[in-house]
Amino acid sequence: MDNRGILTSPRRGRQVATQMLEEIEKFLAFEADEADIALFASLLAEQGMAIVTSTQMMHALLPLLQNAETAVILRLNSFQTHFLEKLANAREGIQQRYQETAQAALQRALHEQLDHQTSLHEAQKQRNDNLNQILQLNTHLSQISDEATLLREAVNGMCAALNIAHVTLFEADQSPKNWRVITTTAPFLTQGDEAPAKTADLLETALTKDGEAVTAYETDKNDGIVVGIILRVGSQLLGSLVAHHDNLDSENFEEYLILVRTFAQNLSALWHNLHLLNETQQRTHELEILHGRYLDSIWNTPEAMLQARADGSNLNIVREVSNGEASITEETSPAVQTTEFSYPLQIGEHRFGQINLPSINNLADEDRTFVQDLIREMGSALNNAQFVQTTRTHSNQLRLAAEVSRAATTILDRDQLIREVVELIRSRFNFYYVGLFLVD
Repeated sequence: MDNRGILTSPRRGRQVATQMLEEIEKFLAFEADEADIALFASLLAEQGMAIVTSTQMMHALLPLLQNAETAVILRLNSFQTHFLEKLANAREGIQQRYQETAQAALQRALHEQLDHQTSLHEAQKQRNDNLNQILQLNTHLSQISDEATLLREAVNGMCAALNIAHVTLFEADQSPKNWRVITTTAPFLTQGDEAPAKTADLLETALTKDGEAVTAYETDKNDGIVVGIILRVGSQLLGSLVAHHDNLDSENFEEYLILVRTFAQNLSALWHNLHLLNETQQRTHELEILHGRYLDSIWNTPEAMLQARADGSNLNIVREVSNGEASITEETSPAVQTTEFSYPLQIGEHRFGQINLPSINNLADEDRTFVQDLIREMGSALNNAQFVQTTRTHSNQLRLAAEVSRAATTILDRDQLIREVVELIRSRFNFYYVGLFLVD
């Protein structure tokens, strides 16, 4: 009942009993010796015979000794003694070997567990590093105010943070089915190139599947994946992001997708905010230009006049209008009939206006000199103000022209360049229509 292995079978037990009798007969006939007994005992021990079973088998041989001769009895006792001794030694060796094997297996399991824990720790550390790099990249991108710099830093930083082979940003050219490269880290693509056929199919699939699509491909050594994500804010389509990873473990697949998806969402928000900022700045520039043109037109209007009357602690300012009526801005009171004298406002020999004042001849010499100096300073200040306003107006216009020129220099495709330049000029200068004609 304590046997192990194949000796637990009753049929195998009968075969062992037969082999035992054959070995006893050989030993009694001096055809076998102690070495043969040791070999037979070791074989049975390897097959799983227990000491108890072998003792019972030796005890079953006692009836054979009742009528046997003394020499046979001694020979049989010698067989029993040697067999039990060799079996016990073999069983002890097997048991020791089992223990050593079990201990070695336990040590291997502990080493494997330690290696697994170490790999998990390294993987977690790598995940934390990737996450920290993504957070640092997002912080860096949030401080960028130029669209081209934002997109370029985004693709370069994403490749470095997630160990990606190359990343490309596309924009929809007239329709979401036609994609052109905005910026990329791929050596086989340049700005303005159309998206490759497989990439276009991937992005078309992403448009129909919640804005994301993933495909797998094979490299020389590993398997890679391509992730295509549509960049949207609400219903506004900004562009698309395509990331190629040549060596990605299956265990990190879901985590990688989460990081790419999160980065794409943040990039969409930053890109959209930059669009809003640019539009706000553009509207501000347009208002500055319109306001500057208005002020410039006022400076150049010959009828632009102001009349001021000082009495006591009040200063009343009256603007002359074309129909001869006057609007008093602070206090309405009947005009006092006084004799006025005109004094020119000029810089050197250049006369650009005049000021009408009551006669100052009745003033003291010191006060009259002060008024004349004040008139000269007033002329100088008004001339400087007009010069600054005119310069600011032209400066705003030149700045918008420089923005159009700078944006145009980043476009390499001729047809796209023409479309973008025309649209930029129309929108920047608030024109209704802009035409561009080429000489054949």
